Amino acid sequence: LVAGLDTAGLVTEVDPDAVSRTGLALDPEDEEEERRLLQSAWQLVRAGRLDRAQELCDACGQPWRAASLNGGQLWQRSADPA
Repeated sequence: LVAGLDTAGLVTEVDPDAVSRTGLALDPEDEEEERRLLQSAWQLVRAGRLDRAQELCDACGQPWRAASLNGGQLWQRSADPA
């Protein structure tokens, strides 16, 4: 967090469940990034490109979301993102 910014009512933890667990909101910029990611991933899934949706989620720093798209099947990165 940047000193001097008003963060009242915003999540301060960095985990996938922070919003639902704390009842607090995401920063508006983070919320917009999340919305765009989910919209893009959903479009890829609807187009039958589950593999690309997983790659997108992983590239955006959300490998847990990429794995969850597999519905319980083992998911492995195709290459080390480092």
